Amino acid sequence: MSVSYAINFLDPEPGQSWEDAMDALEERSAGPDVLTRPPHWDLVVAKVRELLGDISVMEDPPAWEIIHEAMALQVYCISGEWSLSVPYWSEGDAALSLLRRIHAVCEIIQTVTGLQAYDPQSGEAVLSDGWTEELAVTAFDDSADLFRSLGITRGSSRRKFGRSGGLTRLANGRLARFFR
Repeated sequence: MSVSYAINFLDPEPGQSWEDAMDALEERSAGPDVLTRPPHWDLVVAKVRELLGDISVMEDPPAWEIIHEAMALQVYCISGEWSLSVPYWSEGDAALSLLRRIHAVCEIIQTVTGLQAYDPQSGEAVLSDGWTEELAVTAFDDSADLFRSLGITRGSSRRKFGRSGGLTRLANGRLARFFR
């Protein structure tokens, strides 16, 4: 089980399944780093800032990142590969509200980049009729139940791993911050 809800932005070929598009993304991520500024980066940043307000932007090629501290939302563009993640800290109505904002961020990125927002947790395109915030909130509720059963509460990872970001993981084959 992952501790973050993730959205990948894909460019599937006509007739290609989401699973095959994810495999193609993983194959591309094994290639060399792309150090050039992502196309449309400034427009995505401006529109996300307009939607969410106070955001931080980090640019450290090959990684570009938008961070909204209050939501713990992170939007990455690493070597041209876009993704979004948020920890499973919310549940119920709070998770539903969070997912509505995630949907809006996905709409921005998809509209600006032309890439399709894909939710691997549900197996659905975020902007499709098959994906709803109500469907996605079950992943948050299930995670909250599991974390509670293990005695894990919001913020406990900071006490355990430190406040410097410490823990890292590979995201789509690229190094990305996991905890803030």
